Amino acid sequence: MCDILVPLTANAQRIGTEEERKLLDQSIQLCQRLLIEVTLSEATKLVGRAEYEDALPGSIQALRFSLEIYGSGRSELIPCYILLAEANLGLSRFKQAEECLCNANWILIKTRDNDKKVKSILYRGFGRLYAAQGKREEALRQLANDVYYSSLRVGPEHVDTSGGYFYMARVFQDMGKIDCALSLSDKVVDIWYRHLRDIAIAAAEAEERGDSGTKELGTLGMPLCVRLLSLSQMTIKLLQEQMLSKKFSRCE
Repeated sequence: MCDILVPLTANAQRIGTEEERKLLDQSIQLCQRLLIEVTLSEATKLVGRAEYEDALPGSIQALRFSLEIYGSGRSELIPCYILLAEANLGLSRFKQAEECLCNANWILIKTRDNDKKVKSILYRGFGRLYAAQGKREEALRQLANDVYYSSLRVGPEHVDTSGGYFYMARVFQDMGKIDCALSLSDKVVDIWYRHLRDIAIAAAEAEERGDSGTKELGTLGMPLCVRLLSLSQMTIKLLQEQMLSKKFSRCE
Protein backbone atom coordinates (compact mmCIF):
# COMPACT_ATOMS: atom_id res chain seq x y z
CA MET A 1 0.00 0.00 0.00
CA CYS A 2 2.84 2.40 0.86
CA ASP A 3 4.45 1.74 -2.53
CA ILE A 4 1.19 2.68 -4.25
CA LEU A 5 1.06 6.00 -2.41
CA VAL A 6 4.60 7.10 -3.36
CA PRO A 7 3.68 8.77 -6.70
CA LEU A 8 0.70 10.47 -5.05
CA THR A 9 2.95 12.13 -2.50
CA ALA A 10 5.83 12.92 -4.86
CA ASN A 11 7.09 16.49 -4.96
CA ALA A 12 5.82 17.86 -8.28
CA GLN A 13 8.30 20.77 -8.15
CA ARG A 14 11.16 18.38 -8.89
CA ILE A 15 9.64 17.48 -12.25
CA GLY A 16 10.93 19.86 -14.86
CA THR A 17 10.31 18.61 -18.39
CA GLU A 18 6.96 18.03 -20.05
CA GLU A 19 7.79 14.36 -20.54
CA GLU A 20 8.57 13.93 -16.85
CA ARG A 21 5.31 15.65 -15.89
CA LYS A 22 3.41 13.37 -18.24
CA LEU A 23 5.07 10.31 -16.70
CA LEU A 24 4.17 11.54 -13.23
CA ASP A 25 0.54 12.06 -14.26
CA GLN A 26 0.41 8.55 -15.67
CA SER A 27 1.93 7.14 -12.48
CA ILE A 28 -0.59 9.03 -10.36
CA GLN A 29 -3.52 7.75 -12.41
CA LEU A 30 -2.20 4.20 -12.23
CA CYS A 31 -1.88 4.48 -8.45
CA GLN A 32 -5.37 5.93 -8.17
CA ARG A 33 -6.79 3.02 -10.18
CA LEU A 34 -4.99 0.57 -7.92
CA LEU A 35 -6.31 2.38 -4.85
CA ILE A 36 -9.84 2.27 -6.26
CA GLU A 37 -9.49 -1.48 -6.67
CA VAL A 38 -8.07 -1.95 -3.17
CA THR A 39 -10.57 0.31 -1.40
CA LEU A 40 -13.55 -1.22 -3.21
CA SER A 41 -12.33 -4.71 -2.38
CA GLU A 42 -11.85 -3.93 1.31
CA ALA A 43 -15.13 -2.02 1.56
CA THR A 44 -16.95 -4.95 -0.07
CA LYS A 45 -15.52 -7.30 2.56
CA LEU A 46 -16.61 -4.94 5.34
CA VAL A 47 -20.14 -4.73 3.95
CA GLY A 48 -20.22 -8.53 3.76
CA ARG A 49 -19.34 -8.62 7.47
CA ALA A 50 -22.05 -6.02 8.21
CA GLU A 51 -19.39 -3.49 9.28
CA TYR A 52 -21.16 -0.74 7.38
CA GLU A 53 -19.72 2.29 9.16
CA ASP A 54 -16.18 1.07 8.51
CA ALA A 55 -17.01 0.47 4.84
CA LEU A 56 -18.02 4.08 4.18
CA PRO A 57 -14.56 5.78 4.12
CA GLY A 58 -13.15 3.35 1.57
CA SER A 59 -16.26 3.58 -0.61
CA ILE A 60 -16.20 7.38 -0.53
CA GLN A 61 -12.49 7.49 -1.36
CA ALA A 62 -13.00 5.10 -4.27
CA LEU A 63 -15.76 7.36 -5.59
CA ARG A 64 -13.55 10.45 -5.29
CA PHE A 65 -10.69 8.85 -7.19
CA SER A 66 -13.11 7.51 -9.82
CA LEU A 67 -14.60 10.97 -10.34
CA GLU A 68 -11.12 12.44 -10.67
CA ILE A 69 -9.98 9.86 -13.22
CA TYR A 70 -13.13 9.18 -15.24
CA GLY A 71 -15.33 12.22 -14.60
CA SER A 72 -19.01 12.28 -13.67
CA GLY A 73 -21.61 10.22 -15.46
CA ARG A 74 -19.26 7.37 -16.35
CA SER A 75 -20.11 3.70 -15.91
CA GLU A 76 -16.92 3.20 -13.86
CA LEU A 77 -18.65 5.07 -11.02
CA ILE A 78 -21.50 2.56 -10.71
CA PRO A 79 -19.68 0.05 -8.43
CA CYS A 80 -18.80 2.89 -6.03
CA TYR A 81 -22.39 4.14 -5.85
CA ILE A 82 -23.74 0.62 -5.37
CA LEU A 83 -21.30 -0.08 -2.54
CA LEU A 84 -22.13 3.25 -0.88
CA ALA A 85 -25.82 2.39 -1.18
CA GLU A 86 -25.20 -0.99 0.48
CA ALA A 87 -23.35 0.61 3.39
CA ASN A 88 -25.95 3.33 3.91
CA LEU A 89 -28.78 0.83 3.65
CA GLY A 90 -27.12 -1.27 6.33
CA LEU A 91 -27.02 1.82 8.55
CA SER A 92 -30.70 2.58 7.81
CA ARG A 93 -29.73 5.82 6.09
CA PHE A 94 -32.40 5.41 3.47
CA LYS A 95 -32.15 8.86 1.91
CA GLN A 96 -28.42 8.50 1.24
CA ALA A 97 -28.89 4.94 -0.01
CA GLU A 98 -31.62 6.00 -2.43
CA GLU A 99 -29.50 8.88 -3.69
CA CYS A 100 -26.60 6.53 -4.46
CA LEU A 101 -28.87 4.03 -6.21
CA CYS A 102 -30.49 6.80 -8.25
CA ASN A 103 -27.07 8.12 -9.30
CA ALA A 104 -26.04 4.65 -10.44
CA ASN A 105 -29.34 4.16 -12.26
CA TRP A 106 -29.04 7.55 -13.98
CA ILE A 107 -25.56 6.64 -15.24
CA LEU A 108 -26.90 3.30 -16.49
CA ILE A 109 -29.65 5.07 -18.44
CA LYS A 110 -27.37 7.83 -19.73
CA THR A 111 -24.67 5.47 -20.98
CA ARG A 112 -27.26 3.00 -22.32
CA ASP A 113 -25.35 0.27 -20.55
CA ASN A 114 -27.22 -3.02 -20.99
CA ASP A 115 -25.19 -4.94 -18.40
CA LYS A 116 -27.73 -7.39 -16.99
CA LYS A 117 -25.66 -8.03 -13.87
CA VAL A 118 -25.56 -4.34 -12.97
CA LYS A 119 -29.29 -4.00 -13.65
CA SER A 120 -30.00 -6.97 -11.41
CA ILE A 121 -27.89 -5.55 -8.59
CA LEU A 122 -29.52 -2.13 -8.90
CA TYR A 123 -33.06 -3.50 -8.88
CA ARG A 124 -32.20 -5.64 -5.86
CA GLY A 125 -30.83 -2.58 -4.09
CA PHE A 126 -34.01 -0.62 -4.78
CA GLY A 127 -36.09 -3.61 -3.69
CA ARG A 128 -34.28 -3.91 -0.38
CA LEU A 129 -34.53 -0.16 0.16
CA TYR A 130 -38.28 -0.02 -0.46
CA ALA A 131 -38.82 -3.12 1.68
CA ALA A 132 -36.99 -1.44 4.57
CA GLN A 133 -39.17 1.64 4.08
CA GLY A 134 -42.34 -0.44 4.16
CA LYS A 135 -43.12 0.14 0.47
CA ARG A 136 -43.78 -3.54 -0.08
CA GLU A 137 -45.58 -3.48 -3.44
CA GLU A 138 -42.85 -1.34 -4.98
CA ALA A 139 -40.22 -3.56 -3.36
CA LEU A 140 -41.74 -6.65 -4.98
CA ARG A 141 -41.81 -4.93 -8.37
CA GLN A 142 -38.13 -4.02 -8.13
CA LEU A 143 -37.15 -7.49 -6.90
CA ALA A 144 -39.12 -9.09 -9.73
CA ASN A 145 -37.02 -7.03 -12.16
CA ASP A 146 -33.91 -8.20 -10.32
CA VAL A 147 -34.92 -11.84 -10.79
CA TYR A 148 -35.78 -11.18 -14.44
CA TYR A 149 -32.41 -9.72 -15.40
CA SER A 150 -30.48 -12.21 -13.31
CA SER A 151 -32.40 -15.05 -14.98
CA LEU A 152 -31.55 -13.66 -18.41
CA ARG A 153 -27.89 -13.60 -17.45
CA VAL A 154 -27.35 -16.85 -15.56
CA GLY A 155 -30.73 -18.60 -15.42
CA PRO A 156 -33.58 -18.73 -12.87
CA GLU A 157 -32.01 -21.60 -10.89
CA HIS A 158 -28.62 -19.96 -10.38
CA VAL A 159 -27.33 -18.91 -6.96
CA ASP A 160 -27.00 -15.32 -8.15
CA THR A 161 -30.72 -15.26 -8.89
CA SER A 162 -31.63 -16.85 -5.56
CA GLY A 163 -30.93 -13.60 -3.71
CA GLY A 164 -33.92 -12.01 -5.43
CA TYR A 165 -36.17 -14.89 -4.34
CA PHE A 166 -34.83 -14.59 -0.80
CA TYR A 167 -35.66 -10.90 -0.43
CA MET A 168 -39.04 -11.40 -2.10
CA ALA A 169 -39.80 -14.08 0.49
CA ARG A 170 -39.04 -11.64 3.28
CA VAL A 171 -41.37 -9.05 1.76
CA PHE A 172 -44.16 -11.60 1.41
CA GLN A 173 -43.56 -12.59 5.03
CA ASP A 174 -43.98 -8.96 6.11
CA MET A 175 -47.21 -8.80 4.08
CA GLY A 176 -48.52 -11.89 5.85
CA LYS A 177 -48.55 -13.94 2.64
CA ILE A 178 -47.02 -16.98 4.28
CA ASP A 179 -47.61 -19.47 1.45
CA CYS A 180 -45.77 -17.25 -1.06
CA ALA A 181 -42.96 -16.66 1.41
CA LEU A 182 -42.57 -20.37 2.12
CA SER A 183 -42.58 -21.25 -1.57
CA LEU A 184 -39.82 -18.78 -2.38
CA SER A 185 -37.78 -19.72 0.69
CA ASP A 186 -37.99 -23.38 -0.30
CA LYS A 187 -36.71 -22.41 -3.74
CA VAL A 188 -33.74 -20.56 -2.24
CA VAL A 189 -32.79 -23.52 -0.07
CA ASP A 190 -33.16 -25.93 -2.99
CA ILE A 191 -30.92 -23.81 -5.24
CA TRP A 192 -28.21 -23.51 -2.60
CA TYR A 193 -28.47 -27.16 -1.61
CA ARG A 194 -27.82 -28.24 -5.20
CA HIS A 195 -25.00 -25.70 -5.52
CA LEU A 196 -23.26 -26.85 -2.33
CA ARG A 197 -23.83 -30.49 -3.26
CA ASP A 198 -22.14 -29.93 -6.63
CA ILE A 199 -19.20 -28.26 -4.89
CA ALA A 200 -18.88 -31.17 -2.46
CA ILE A 201 -19.01 -33.71 -5.30
CA ALA A 202 -16.41 -31.79 -7.30
CA ALA A 203 -14.16 -31.58 -4.24
CA ALA A 204 -14.49 -35.32 -3.56
CA GLU A 205 -13.73 -36.20 -7.18
CA ALA A 206 -10.73 -33.88 -7.24
CA GLU A 207 -9.43 -35.38 -4.01
CA GLU A 208 -9.71 -38.88 -5.44
CA ARG A 209 -7.65 -37.77 -8.42
CA GLY A 210 -5.13 -36.15 -6.11
CA ASP A 211 -5.83 -32.87 -7.82
CA SER A 212 -4.22 -29.95 -5.99
CA GLY A 213 -6.79 -27.69 -7.63
CA THR A 214 -9.23 -28.41 -4.78
CA LYS A 215 -7.90 -25.29 -3.09
CA GLU A 216 -9.58 -23.25 -5.81
CA LEU A 217 -12.96 -24.32 -4.46
CA GLY A 218 -12.38 -21.92 -1.60
CA THR A 219 -12.83 -19.00 -4.00
CA LEU A 220 -16.50 -19.91 -4.48
CA GLY A 221 -17.50 -18.11 -1.32
CA MET A 222 -18.36 -21.02 0.96
CA PRO A 223 -18.88 -18.82 4.06
CA LEU A 224 -21.44 -16.79 2.12
CA CYS A 225 -23.12 -19.96 0.87
CA VAL A 226 -23.46 -21.34 4.38
CA ARG A 227 -24.63 -18.00 5.74
CA LEU A 228 -27.38 -17.55 3.15
CA LEU A 229 -28.45 -21.17 3.47
CA SER A 230 -28.66 -20.77 7.24
CA LEU A 231 -30.67 -17.58 6.88
CA SER A 232 -33.06 -19.26 4.46
CA GLN A 233 -33.57 -22.22 6.78
CA MET A 234 -34.21 -19.90 9.71
CA THR A 235 -36.73 -17.96 7.64
CA ILE A 236 -38.54 -21.14 6.64
CA LYS A 237 -38.71 -22.31 10.24
CA LEU A 238 -40.11 -18.97 11.36
CA LEU A 239 -42.64 -18.87 8.54
CA GLN A 240 -43.76 -22.42 9.22
CA GLU A 241 -44.33 -21.57 12.87
CA GLN A 242 -46.33 -18.50 11.90
CA MET A 243 -48.38 -20.42 9.35
CA LEU A 244 -49.16 -23.19 11.84
CA SER A 245 -50.05 -20.62 14.47
CA LYS A 246 -52.50 -18.94 12.09
CA LYS A 247 -54.06 -22.27 11.14
CA PHE A 248 -54.55 -23.22 14.77
CA SER A 249 -56.06 -19.83 15.57
CA ARG A 250 -58.57 -20.30 12.75
CA CYS A 251 -59.54 -23.71 14.08
CA GLU A 252 -60.23 -22.20 17.47
